[in-house]
Parts: sequence; structure tokens; C-alpha cells
Amino acid sequence: MTTLREFLTGTYPRNSRLARWDRRVLMGVMNVALALTLVAFLVDALDVHFTWHVTNKEPLRVTFAHERWATLTMNPDVVAPELKARLPDGLEPWSLSVTGKIRNPDRTVKILGVLSTVPMDMLVLSVIWLLRSIVQTTAGTDASEGDPFVRSNVWRLRVIAGILVAAPVIDGGAEIIRSELISRVFPNLPVETTMLEFDVSFMFICFGMGILTMVLAEVFKIGVRLREDTEGLV
Repeated sequence: MTTLREFLTGTYPRNSRLARWDRRVLMGVMNVALALTLVAFLVDALDVHFTWHVTNKEPLRVTFAHERWATLTMNPDVVAPELKARLPDGLEPWSLSVTGKIRNPDRTVKILGVLSTVPMDMLVLSVIWLLRSIVQTTAGTDASEGDPFVRSNVWRLRVIAGILVAAPVIDGGAEIIRSELISRVFPNLPVETTMLEFDVSFMFICFGMGILTMVLAEVFKIGVRLREDTEGLV
């Protein structure tokens, strides 16, 4: 039985009821995150996008349709040149977003639609899977202690760092593919009205997080080496 002092200090035995509850919560959260990400990946990979339409008139109606939409960034200087003059001083149109419905897509359009979303989905799914494995080794089981300082976690952190660094490149490629998708769905759309938009801040954030994760992997590597040296002295 866990005493109040053990509960407050955290020095309760690993096979106690509280310890098992902690592990179940941790793994439950990671399993839910993994399941939701997997569902999103399958929706994009199998192209089973659906749209809810809710009317605001009496009687209230909700319709469910199998539809896919694509967002396109428009050049405001071309499609709305008068907008700049109508805005207050200090405000300037940067980009305009429009959404188009993809009707009766052919095979090429379907492939482009998958390529515009699935690669980023795979990166997110991979990161969550690796984090789940790290949490699993850290939390342990009812039969064994958890230990985050294992060589497999060093490898996992390095892979996560590589994914974070590659994410802006994959996202930029997806943006180009989406532009090609729109141009095929709407061939009469003038080229000068569209523009590609890349989030530079997202790129630097990913690069920074990737570098920090790589540093964390080296810290774990040192921890593994110190533990192995200590065990060798015993």
C-alpha cells in the first residue's frame, strides 16, 4: 500500500496501482494521437474526403457529400487591384485565398491530390510513432522499470530531427503540387492571377526544432554511454 509520503515524493513502487495508472494515461494519450493521425492519413491516401453542408434556414438540413476541395493563393495586384486603394493607410493586400471544388477528377488529378497531402501526413505520423516508442521505453511496464537512456531512443531522436529539417522542403513541394492540381482542374485560370506562397517562419521554426532535437539526441547518447560505463564498473 502506498503511503501519503510516498505519494507526495513520488518514491512509490513501480508495481503500485498509481504507477500503473500513470503509465496507462501516458500510453493512452499517445495511442489516441496516433489513431487520429492515422485516420487523417488514410482519409488523404484513400481520397475519402467528405463535406458537411448545413443550411441556416428553416427547416435545418444537414447534407453529406463526397467532395474534395483545393485552396489556391491569388495575386491581389492582378485579381483585385482596387483593393489596395480601398484599404486604410498602413494596410496592404498580401495574398488572397480561394477554394475550388474538384469535380470528376481524372487519374492524374487524383494522384496530384494524394501527393499534395500524404507526404506531410506521413512525416507527422512518423514523428508521433517515434514519440510513442520513446514514451513507452520511458514509462516501462508493470514488470520492468522504464529507462529513456537506451540506444534505440538516440536513433529515434535523430530520425525525428531529420524529419523536422525535411518538413519545410516537403511542404514546399506540396504547395507546388497543389498549384499544378488547380491549374489542371481549372485550365482557363490565367497564370498571372495565381502565386505560390511559402511560409519562411515555418521553415526556420522546423530547422530550429530539428537542431534542438539533434542536440537532445546527443545528450541521450552521453547518458547511455555513462550508464554503460557505470554498469561496467559494477
